[in-house]
Amino acid sequence: MNLTIADVRLTPILVADPPLLNTQGVHQPYTPRLIVEIETADGVTGLGETYGDTKYLELARPFAEKLIGRQVSDLNGLFTVADELAVDSSRVSGQVDVGGLRGVQTADKLRLSVVSAFEVACLDALGKTLGLPVHALLGGKVRDAVEYSAYLFYKWADHPEGIASEKDDWGAAIDPAGVVEQARKFKERYGFTSFKLKGGVFPPDEEIAAVRALAEAFPDHPSASTPTAPGPWRLR
Repeated sequence: MNLTIADVRLTPILVADPPLLNTQGVHQPYTPRLIVEIETADGVTGLGETYGDTKYLELARPFAEKLIGRQVSDLNGLFTVADELAVDSSRVSGQVDVGGLRGVQTADKLRLSVVSAFEVACLDALGKTLGLPVHALLGGKVRDAVEYSAYLFYKWADHPEGIASEKDDWGAAIDPAGVVEQARKFKERYGFTSFKLKGGVFPPDEEIAAVRALAEAFPDHPSASTPTAPGPWRLR
């Protein structure tokens, strides 16, 4: 087998995003992502993905060029290569991101966000070459199955007028009835049996009412809210 990286392909894409509400307002109509494809000399391809904003592409492109001729099994070497990449100081604000979720943006965090996509792609290609699932490369399987919760969002029916976007059929969810209906669609379409509501949009009493409505509508399904700081929820 030949584990040499023969080609790396980068494909920026835009993923349609519905008008989901959060502490900062509403989601953009499209989310940029970057698809990473690593191909070995034997023609085995591994896939990874990460953020697709310009500042990530600026690092991903020279990073991809440096990987040609290296081994997909040399995972530690990815971080050595990343350390060689200069980060434009204008791309590092030193400030907490607008949503307050990722903390302060640093050069190292920017690099790691890029490297992660290539690391996953290398693991994917290595696993396919060896005939092993990726978990076997990471120490072994921990469980046979993982139950997922449906992630409910407060949302508008449409993005603001005049903004190019793609229509979805989920409708609005800005009150308890709308949240319950959204959960019902998740259950009917995809079989979810637990729900998590993205909080921090409306005053706590309104969001508590929505969680209680979920518990009443689906008494056998766990429900919870995950408030996001900064927002109307406060620890006391």
